[in-house]
This record gives sequence, structure tokens and C-alpha cells, in this order.
Amino acid sequence: HANKTDFTTQFSPGIHLDPYKRYEVSLIKADMYYSWTNISASQGTNIFEYSDNSGATWKQIVFTDGLYTIGEINNVLPDQIDVTGINSTQRIVINLATGYQ
Repeated sequence: HANKTDFTTQFSPGIHLDPYKRYEVSLIKADMYYSWTNISASQGTNIFEYSDNSGATWKQIVFTDGLYTIGEINNVLPDQIDVTGINSTQRIVINLATGYQ
């Protein structure tokens, strides 16, 4: 197969195979987790600006760089601002109370 990728793993206890036979292994499932910041000053995604008086004045919440869950973001925001996630698109929806922008 032209598109090969090598994976190496350690089994404990090891698997003992006859060195004179040919073996093939198939990968049925792999769970791979990514770890990077979703809020970052360098990407300009760390400042949340809002108004609670229809735009007369503005307030800022500055997040430190990190990997935040939606729950962690909601814990920092005022109760009148609610963030929910859309799993299929990995996007968020921000719901604002009346008078908030």
C-alpha cells in the first residue's frame, strides 16, 4: 500500500511471535487527542468585549492563553452571557440578555 504510516507501541506483557512466519496487524480504532490552546493572545482570541448598556460603554474580559472548555468560559463571563457549543462544527453560540451586546 502506497500510503503507509508506521505506528510503534509497547505491549506489556509482550506478544511472542514465531520469527519464521509473516504477520500483519490492522488498526480497528484509535482515539487521538489534540492539545493546543483555543484561546491565545497571539491569535487575537483572548479578549471578550461586551456592553451591558446597549453599547454606551464597553467592558473587556482578558483570558490567559490556554485550552478552555465551554463551561470554563461560562464561569468567567457574567450570568447574562451564555456560551453553548455546536459539536458538529466545533463552533460556539453566544446568547446575550436584553441590553447586552
